[in-house]
Amino acid sequence: MSEFKENKSEHGLLENNQSRSKQLEAFNHHCQLEQLPTELLTRILSELDQATLGRCAQLNKQWRQLTAQPLLWRNSIRIRAQTIIDSPTPVNQLSYWTSFCSSASIQQLHFELCSSDAEYNRRSVQLLNTFLSNSPCLQALTIQGFDGMPTEEQNPLVVLGQSCSQLCTLKLIRFGRDLLTEESVTALNEGCLELVDLEFRQSVLAGPDSNPLPLPQLASLFSRLTRLNFLHEATFPLFLDEMVDGTSIRELVLNASDLCYDEHLHRLLSLAPYLTTLKLQFGEFTESHAGPLASGCPNLQSLVLKNVSLCMISATGFVELLNGCPKLRRLKISSHDELDSECYRKIVANLPSGIEDLKLPSFRKLRQPDLQSLLPRGLKRFELPIQELKHGCMRGLLVGLRPCSDLTNLNISDCDDKLLSDLLTLLPRLRRLRLTNCNRLSGKVWENLLKRGATQPLPELHEFAALKFSDASLNDEFVAKMCHTPVARGLRRLELSDCRSLTDAALVSIAGACPHLTDLKLSGLQFNNFANGLDQFLNSYGGRRVDSGV
Repeated sequence: MSEFKENKSEHGLLENNQSRSKQLEAFNHHCQLEQLPTELLTRILSELDQATLGRCAQLNKQWRQLTAQPLLWRNSIRIRAQTIIDSPTPVNQLSYWTSFCSSASIQQLHFELCSSDAEYNRRSVQLLNTFLSNSPCLQALTIQGFDGMPTEEQNPLVVLGQSCSQLCTLKLIRFGRDLLTEESVTALNEGCLELVDLEFRQSVLAGPDSNPLPLPQLASLFSRLTRLNFLHEATFPLFLDEMVDGTSIRELVLNASDLCYDEHLHRLLSLAPYLTTLKLQFGEFTESHAGPLASGCPNLQSLVLKNVSLCMISATGFVELLNGCPKLRRLKISSHDELDSECYRKIVANLPSGIEDLKLPSFRKLRQPDLQSLLPRGLKRFELPIQELKHGCMRGLLVGLRPCSDLTNLNISDCDDKLLSDLLTLLPRLRRLRLTNCNRLSGKVWENLLKRGATQPLPELHEFAALKFSDASLNDEFVAKMCHTPVARGLRRLELSDCRSLTDAALVSIAGACPHLTDLKLSGLQFNNFANGLDQFLNSYGGRRVDSGV
């Protein structure tokens, strides 16, 4: 009897497990996002920002149609003042946009003013003020092209402070000094208490002493920000003495030349103890920068040096910097100067273990053994734009990248058939590949990959760019073979240069083999190579962005 009960209990338990498995299977089956009603999907998508919507649009045709609904873009608009002012019925246009702005609760606005003459400038400022006064829910604002303040109009920043209390992000691009007055900055300080992200770009802040910048008010505004982008040479140091210690700034973008004196950099680091992201552009990056950063930025996670001069820093300076920033996750360096091969080896050897995003400048006399230096295991994005390497030197990366099985983005220069085949076999998770010098590449690489694909997993690329082919090496056969490999199956973006030998056949191959492709750039196409006409192909390529580069 007990055996019967035990068997019955086991049978019941088995039925229970099977029932739960079926429920779980049904749950998984019925919870595919694409199977939800369009209305519900639209409601979900309406919570996303523009950048995320753009990425969703690249998934497939259904998602592209979903994200194209005007309703999803109503909370974010871009306006050119001249378009409205030059309208045959500007008053009607203004009334329409004003009611639209109010009823749609605009959250993001990019407003481009028109300053071709005094009257256009006045009407542009008037239009901007109308928008701002009717946008109480505005969270992000970009003002572009403000050349002067008309005497009869109110300063837009004053209107902004009075009307947009929820503002979090403000970007001012190409604006004049008269926009920043004591009254306007005070209005921002008092009316936009949630403002944490401020960006000044391509602006004219120099001016006569009779019209000085409101330094105390601006310093007060800067002190409560978490992100500041201030690209104005020899201007930022003026604010350092006015700002108080212990600001909330976590992300900072500056001219490197603004920190040319040691006291400026030390003062900056004392002001921003929580700094996690630093981007320095232009000017020189020297040993005097590396030391203070190493000792004063223990929490630094992202360091970007863009278009800086590296003549005054040695390998020892980079080692000191890297050892002082153990939490660094992102390091991107671009420069017209070349570093030596010893610098490459020391930088790679001293990279923090958690580095995920790495871009290095050009190096002179780099050899294959140098490139065999092992890169960090967790690396996901790697850029090495080297020029003029000896043939075969780049093969050292096959050893250097061996620990990086999670690498998803790779940008290198010199590449041949064997190297490309080995890289794609070595990196199964690769999604974005950019080759800036393909003069040694031929169609044989795709034949090799087809053979390897039968026995080894190959990555499914989402983006592929191949540039600088030798004469006639990029032809219809090359494209057809590429499209037959599993590598091309998932492409969303494809960029090829030197396409003068391509004909209709290449475009047919791309259209047939890449169903997810949304962005196609083919530079150097010859119109005479297309029997049915290039225009006909481009017109039929609906829903996708095509740049023929003719």
